[in-house]
Amino acid sequence: MELSRSQFAINAVQHFLFVPLTVGLSFFLLVLEAWGLAGGRSDYQPLCRFWGKLFGLSFGLSLASSLAMLFQFGGNWSYFAHYAGDAFAGPVVVGVLAGLFTAANGLGWMLYGWDKLGKWYHLLSTCAVCLGCHLILFGFSAASGWMQYPVGAEFDPQALRMELVDWHAVLTNPVALAKFAHSLLSAYAVAAGFVLAISAYYRLRSAETALSEPSYCMSAGLGLLAIVATLLLGDAGIYKQSSFQRSKLMAINGLPADDILAQNRQRIDNGIQAYAMLQQLRDDNRQPELLAGFAAAKPDLAMACC
Repeated sequence: MELSRSQFAINAVQHFLFVPLTVGLSFFLLVLEAWGLAGGRSDYQPLCRFWGKLFGLSFGLSLASSLAMLFQFGGNWSYFAHYAGDAFAGPVVVGVLAGLFTAANGLGWMLYGWDKLGKWYHLLSTCAVCLGCHLILFGFSAASGWMQYPVGAEFDPQALRMELVDWHAVLTNPVALAKFAHSLLSAYAVAAGFVLAISAYYRLRSAETALSEPSYCMSAGLGLLAIVATLLLGDAGIYKQSSFQRSKLMAINGLPADDILAQNRQRIDNGIQAYAMLQQLRDDNRQPELLAGFAAAKPDLAMACC
C-alpha cells in the first residue's frame, strides 16, 4: 500500500507539472508562429524551432505521466472505475484520445516539416497540436469537475453503479468549465514563466540575443495577462463551486458553519435511510412507497458512506 501511494504521488507531481507546461507551450508556439507570419518577420522560424524542441520533450513527459495515471485509475481505484466509469471515464477517454491523436498527428509535421510544408500549412499543424493539448486538458477537467458536482448520471439500484443518462450535462458541467478555464490560464502562466526564465538566463549572459529578446518580451506580456486572469477566474471558480459545496467556501474564509453542519447531518441521516431502502430494493421489493422514498433520499446516498 505504501509503495502504491508513493508511486502515485510521484506520478501525480510529474503530471501536474508537465501537462500544464505542455498546454501552455503549445499556445505560446501558436502565438509565436502566427505573430511571425502576420508581421512578415523572417526571424520567427529559429524561435519556433528552439521552443518546439523543448515542447516536444515536455509533450513526451506529460504523455508518459498521463498514461500511467489512466492505469492507476483502473488499478488502484478499480471499484470507483466500476461504480462511476460511465460518467467519469467518458470525458477522460474521449478528451485524452481525441486530444492525443490530434496532437500526435500534427506534432511530427510541426517539429520536422519546416522544409516540407508551406508556411501556412505548418501553422495549421501547430494549430492541430495546440488544439489536441487543449482537448486533453478539457478531458481531465471534465472528469475532475464531475467528481465535485456529479451531473448527467443516475444511480442504478440493481447494478449498484452510476449510469450515464445525459452526455451533454457531463461536458457542460459548470464546475468542470470553471476548472478548465482556471487550469488553462494557469498553464499559460506556467509556460510564460518557463520561457521567461530561459530567456532571462540568455540575456544575463548576453548570448543568443536574437532568440532571447523577443521571447522575453512576449512571455512577459503573456504571463502578466495570464496571472491576472487566473487570479480573477480562480476567485470566481471558488464561488461558483461554493453553490454546490458551501462548506468548502466557509472553511476557506474561516467562517462559522453551524447551519452547514446541521444540513450535512440531515443529509447523512437521509443517506442512511436510502441505504436501508436500497437493501430492500436489492431483494426485488417494488412497493410504490419504497420506490418513492428511495427516489427522494437517493441524492444523499453517498453521505451514508462518509
